[in-house]
Amino acid sequence: MNRYSLLRLSLSLPLGGSVLAFNLTWLAGVAAGLWAIGALYIPIVAAFLTPLETWTLALVTGFLTLVCLIGHVAGHQWAARAVGSELPPTIPLYPIGDAAQDWPVAPTAWREALAALAGPLVSLGLAGLAYLLWNVQLHAYLNTVSLFLILFNAGIAALNLVPFLPLDGGRLMRAIMWGLLARPAFWARVERRWGVIAVAALSGWGVFLMSQQVRFSAATGAGTLLLAGLIGVMLLAHPGRQWTP
Repeated sequence: MNRYSLLRLSLSLPLGGSVLAFNLTWLAGVAAGLWAIGALYIPIVAAFLTPLETWTLALVTGFLTLVCLIGHVAGHQWAARAVGSELPPTIPLYPIGDAAQDWPVAPTAWREALAALAGPLVSLGLAGLAYLLWNVQLHAYLNTVSLFLILFNAGIAALNLVPFLPLDGGRLMRAIMWGLLARPAFWARVERRWGVIAVAALSGWGVFLMSQQVRFSAATGAGTLLLAGLIGVMLLAHPGRQWTP
């Protein structure tokens, strides 16, 4: 039994030759996400909506964010096929994306870089589509949902470009160092350590925010701690593929 098997739920989704596997982190992610949308975001940007409208839109928005995350993973799959890389039989999906170190390595460094960039680029594209919908200003419902999708997809793209594992930016940096220095194994170890440091830093920052007596400090602190926890789980549950030094 591997580490990830302890987290798995009996919920999966076939996608492009692989299977998306959902895990226990989604219990916290769905609860926190719906609360943030329904209790914080919508009351700020659309305070005129009734409670029924608010929570209905929260459910719709939450479902669409899941669709966007699946699109992020599909981007990696498309790029993997395009560069001649294998597809993993199972792709564990987390509320912030997939564990980059779990993907099979592409044949060359530049192809590996393209495969790593594909997910964030798809997320940016989805943010652009959401912006086009928001810019039309057809209806308050559509405006509220599309604005959140702009922020969510842009945030997922930006987060996944940060250069440490388990994020796509760590895989991208590993590919760059592979091409420049021919030392991918070394950089894979370095970026895992950076990931651990990032988890510690985010945890400390989250605790600090929660200790402040200002508006939204508790919510932002709790969100930061949740992000730290997700990154930590993605590091621990997925050691990554072994590189030949």
